[in-house]
Amino acid sequence: SLLMRIQLFVLVHGNHGAAADLLSLERRLVSALSSRVPLVVHRSSANERLKTHDGVDECGRRLAQEMVGWVQQAYTQCGQPPDADVDLTVISHSLGGLISRYALGLLWPHSSNTLCCLDDQCRAFFARHVHFKSYISLCSPHLGLVTKKKE
Repeated sequence: SLLMRIQLFVLVHGNHGAAADLLSLERRLVSALSSRVPLVVHRSSANERLKTHDGVDECGRRLAQEMVGWVQQAYTQCGQPPDADVDLTVISHSLGGLISRYALGLLWPHSSNTLCCLDDQCRAFFARHVHFKSYISLCSPHLGLVTKKKE
């Protein structure tokens, strides 16, 4: 069989959100792409509802762990051998954009990253087979929030 790159899309909701919030986006991605490439779409549930109050760092750690599991599952879902490459695309909304950015930093497999949450075997696998293709954040406050001054 032909070895194809697996396209893994991770969808991340915003503050107080839930995985179900992104169902419509998942359906559109599957409809548009699934007939052309091995495609896996996951909607994050690691930080639903009030868990978003735990802070970007803690939510990022949970999302990173969730993403590691999804990468491992993608091979089975797509029927691809374990040496196939994975193109990872993250699409996030609002606070999910900050959480995703933090999680991606934790998953970056290069040795200079002391915050990387991967063990040595997983780090080597990510470095060789997982390609961070796209990061898309919608309405995410990367530069902070504008608040009204108190007088």
